[in-house]
Amino acid sequence: MQHIDTAEQGDPHLHADLKKHVRTYMLVFGSLMVLTLVTVGLKYLHLPTVPAILVALAIAMVKGSLVACYFMHLISERKLILILMLATVFFFFGVLLALWLGVWAWDQRQAAGGGGGFLALSCGAFAAAAGLVVYEVWFLRKTRKVSPW
Repeated sequence: MQHIDTAEQGDPHLHADLKKHVRTYMLVFGSLMVLTLVTVGLKYLHLPTVPAILVALAIAMVKGSLVACYFMHLISERKLILILMLATVFFFFGVLLALWLGVWAWDQRQAAGGGGGFLALSCGAFAAAAGLVVYEVWFLRKTRKVSPW
């Protein structure tokens, strides 16, 4: 039996499907370019430092989500991938929060002239951050064995 490629026959459904995918990729690319220009334009708004960083991080999260969903084809993945991504985001922000709290407590300790409570809080926050990283690695290794593939 001879194999006949549908692309050689000029299948109109194949051409329409390809056009749809190219259009989607071009829209995502255009969105990424617009968001990049917005990020650059953010500098010229002369916002205070903290709001500028928060807006830039929000834009970066949207851009990262677009890249992950469309160019890495994660938008059509199964629930397990979604759960793993959400868990990773949760642990990532937990680590960032713990590290920020540790640095803040260390600065407060320095400003107060060596307060023991701030030292304990700082050490505890850094330990929590390290614990979250270790737990995330364990969690990802454990779920690798549960893969539905």
